[in-house]
Amino acid sequence: MPVSIGSISNLNFYNDYSVLNKNKSEFKDSKINTLGVGFGAGDLWVNIDFIMAKNMLYLNGGRDSFTNATASTGWNTQFNINAGYYF
Repeated sequence: MPVSIGSISNLNFYNDYSVLNKNKSEFKDSKINTLGVGFGAGDLWVNIDFIMAKNMLYLNGGRDSFTNATASTGWNTQFNINAGYYF
């Protein structure tokens, strides 16, 4: 989306939803949804994400969440800001 905010001229909005279907009946499927915006300002690139996940290993699920989901069965959330300087 074109904008004019200082040196920011474009906002890139995204929403990515993924499901990992597991092949054993005792394993619960993993789900993740990432909603965010990315923008550049000169040599700086920034992504701001709001992530919601269920039965995901790296999002408060614990080590068992990727397989049988015994550690966490609810949705977990994370707010993420990533910035990179490209030269």
